[in-house]
Amino acid sequence: MSRERFDGYQLAWLNNEIYGPYQGLIPFIIEDETPGEERAPNENQRANRVTGIDAITLIAREIDLPERIMGAALGAGRKAARDESLGAASNVYQVGSHRLGYLTPDDEGSPLHEHIALNRPVPFRVRFKTEGIKPAVDPLEAASTRIEFV
Repeated sequence: MSRERFDGYQLAWLNNEIYGPYQGLIPFIIEDETPGEERAPNENQRANRVTGIDAITLIAREIDLPERIMGAALGAGRKAARDESLGAASNVYQVGSHRLGYLTPDDEGSPLHEHIALNRPVPFRVRFKTEGIKPAVDPLEAASTRIEFV
């Protein structure tokens, strides 16, 4: 894939595409063909003072489905838990300084059933680390993704 930057420079990359039962559960992988100095801006201070990603949470129909790939890919096991507020089982993987979590509704009243019914490969929640303000973002303005700043 590729795109042209505003100054005419051509950026290029290779990426995998994931379909079937793993769509939306397994993060895609990108291999950049563009030199790093062209890919990332020299100035990386953001107005909202976000410093990185804290956690990404995805919804899985079956809690063990992502483990088949993520456990093997990361070489580390998951930390299992339960999220009572969402009526869901939870598995969390530590990936460097970030967390990748999966939730599976395990009771009829879980609000996660609605997210699954949409059948779109978007995260349920993304948490950004910030040193600035912590604005509220309406999920309707973010493709139904809950965006949080911590």
